[in-house]
Amino acid sequence: MQASLFQIILTTVYLLFSFSILNTYAQDTQLSVSQNCPILQLSGEIDDEQASMILNIHEQEVIGHYSFDNNSKKLKVYGKLESNAIYLSQMDENLNVIAIFKGYFEGEELFGKWKYLYSQKQDFLSMKPLQPSAKRTCRFTFNISRENSNVIVGLPDNKAPFEYSILAEKQLENKSYILINYSFYSQGTCYSEGYCACGVESKLMWLELNHDFDIVNKKELLYESCLGDISNKSNKLKKQTIKLYGWLNQHAKGEFSIDLKHLEKGFTEIIQNK
Repeated sequence: MQASLFQIILTTVYLLFSFSILNTYAQDTQLSVSQNCPILQLSGEIDDEQASMILNIHEQEVIGHYSFDNNSKKLKVYGKLESNAIYLSQMDENLNVIAIFKGYFEGEELFGKWKYLYSQKQDFLSMKPLQPSAKRTCRFTFNISRENSNVIVGLPDNKAPFEYSILAEKQLENKSYILINYSFYSQGTCYSEGYCACGVESKLMWLELNHDFDIVNKKELLYESCLGDISNKSNKLKKQTIKLYGWLNQHAKGEFSIDLKHLEKGFTEIIQNK
């Protein structure tokens, strides 16, 4: 009976210890994308009449107004921005929607069409930035949060990811290691035309963070690219040790590996034996 009780206690201690070790690596880390744009001032034509528009863009939310040059009345608009596409609703004095706008940015210029809900009228819009310094320069970032810590990571390509996830993470001593997999359209949006219009670029982002959750090291491997003519088999990401051909930090091209159980080692170049 005593031996049985001792075994139970020993087994319980072992399970609790094992559980604490597993929890060291099982982190509740959240990943999201933010899109931040400055206030955009535009000038151009709506249905052949001179007009101006001011849009305040925060992440995907858009609010603002426009007015015609021969009329100072400000017409309120709100909507959303999805990469280069923009969708707006126009409201009357009672905040009822009276018109819908669908448009897109081509470079820095905005094109689109207003459709009025209570008539057959349609107005075409064409506008440019009011000043050269007022260009539309949205900034896309990853927001990584864990408990009370948060860090923002800029995306160097400055294009909205349409797919992203944390592939693996690990906490070792006072440091954290996170591996993010994400994809974006080669031209920023699938609405674009021309070469690689709906092509895809995919990357692995490896991050090393200190005990204050600050980034101390970052590396990116471009492993799928329409523009760079790079391709790998999709099942390679499902293995413990991932081996991919691509560009590391945009200057080293070759085959690289990363071990999901040993994230602290980062990417390792595979040297082919001749």
